[in-house]
Amino acid sequence: MRLAVLLLFFAFGLISCEKEVKDCPAERCSLKPDAGPCEAAIKKYYYSRERNKCLEFTWGGCKGTVPFNTLADCQGACLCKD
Repeated sequence: MRLAVLLLFFAFGLISCEKEVKDCPAERCSLKPDAGPCEAAIKKYYYSRERNKCLEFTWGGCKGTVPFNTLADCQGACLCKD
């Protein structure tokens, strides 16, 4: 019985923690993309607060700032589900 109660509290804690993360977007969501000095053309993603969506940018392949490697990563971290 004690184990069941303990597991119930643990599950509730995980659900509460997950909700809190969605209510407060990840710090990476506020990073501005920077293509860096190199000249490769690699698709990467960042979150635009102005447009309230994830956008693609071209990263040069070195240095710079790459907030997200995939669109799914960006959307999962920055967009709240209704």
